[in-house]
Amino acid sequence: MKGAAFTFDFLAQKEGAANNGPSNPLTGQNGADSAVPKETVKSFAWVENIESRILNAFDSGWALYQYEEVPLSGEAYVRSVRESISSRKELQGTDLVPGIYEGGLKVWECSIDLCRYLVENDIDIEGHVLELGCGQGLPGCCMLKRIAERLSSGDQEKTSLVGGTAPFGVVFSDYNEFVLTDVTIPNIALNVRDSLERTRLQSLSQYVTMGFGDWNAMSEQLLSKSSACPPNIPQDGLFDMILAAETTYSSQAASDTAFLLAKHLKVNTGVAFIATKRYYFGVGGGSGSFNAALSSVSLPNVEFNVETLMVFDNGAGNIRELLKVHATAV
Repeated sequence: MKGAAFTFDFLAQKEGAANNGPSNPLTGQNGADSAVPKETVKSFAWVENIESRILNAFDSGWALYQYEEVPLSGEAYVRSVRESISSRKELQGTDLVPGIYEGGLKVWECSIDLCRYLVENDIDIEGHVLELGCGQGLPGCCMLKRIAERLSSGDQEKTSLVGGTAPFGVVFSDYNEFVLTDVTIPNIALNVRDSLERTRLQSLSQYVTMGFGDWNAMSEQLLSKSSACPPNIPQDGLFDMILAAETTYSSQAASDTAFLLAKHLKVNTGVAFIATKRYYFGVGGGSGSFNAALSSVSLPNVEFNVETLMVFDNGAGNIRELLKVHATAV
């Protein structure tokens, strides 16, 4: 999917990247195909040395990164690095290569919808948050900014570790490792710069976890309490909040999102926010596909409730929706 069919990325036009890349980067055009995996990834791994990576990105700061400042509500904003900073030039302007690249370098409309909702409604972080298919990770960055504000205020009660691990934090998951390193980590650094001094970044890194690869493999690790999981992952593999934006772009992706949510959202106390288009023309998926998939999930004594929080319809493009999901014991 590229350019002429439809474009997900609403910031790409600003930097002229939407129509410049090859339609299929795996053909070797531009001589850069060696940087992209050639087969579907079925494994999952955790990013190491997050603290040093965030520090390096923080030190690089304004001098290195081209970024957008996207207004959210009032004076609030979220910063997003441009796709062009990535070393994967062969993927720029490409929306998706199924099983190889899932579009994580771009900023998608629905991720901004979700960020705006989190800020306007003053959604705070009260436990462990998982952002599925995070890409640039902007919703997760909005939640991390809340942690940064706590650290900056010196609120020991709200930031103290329990048994050496954080009682809350954000897990960023994406299909591609280079997405996390090229854009997600720089976004974290850019978004906490205003509220957190460098000396406190070491503390912030204790609340950040990142993983890349296949969702099913990730789920197996989380639920099996694998020793491969970082120590600040919830021991039961269940999350207080799950965030997902534009992860329902096909029927299969919508189904995967629904099943991951069903397996990893805390019953009764957990909440998930799914930002999606109502329908993705040409590829299926959307809110209807997600709702149908979630309705088909059968868990003993658990019922899923989906509420449509917001509908965005400007009459000129795809209708977008923001869904809220609860799992209730019955």
